[in-house]
Amino acid sequence: MNVSVRTVRRLCHDVPWLEFKKVRAGPELLPGHQMACKKWGDDHEGKTNAEWAAVLFSDEKKWNLDGPDGLQRHWIDTRRPDPVVVRRHSSGGSVMVWGGFSGTQKTRLKFFDCSVNSVEYIATLQ
Repeated sequence: MNVSVRTVRRLCHDVPWLEFKKVRAGPELLPGHQMACKKWGDDHEGKTNAEWAAVLFSDEKKWNLDGPDGLQRHWIDTRRPDPVVVRRHSSGGSVMVWGGFSGTQKTRLKFFDCSVNSVEYIATLQ
């Protein structure tokens, strides 16, 4: 059968018992969490540019070398129990990258090839 991927997706959308969904990745952001985030923003709204320039914003990103980490979407038959996602006991490896910036400077990117414990993370910040 010669059909495009777009046609298949459109037809699947028309099936009432099929749902294209992503597995929930983490804990739900509850109203209490949302209020705490808003309060933090309100408490820091009046800071000056000089005060913000002294703050280091940082983040890290982990890539799995053997494929996505639960971010796939699947067509799920809602008439049946949710399928079990099989995960490898020993992963195919991963790479984590950390970086940061402030109002006046930026950090070098730091590459980790394994899990990072608190001692290594603090050493990276210094």
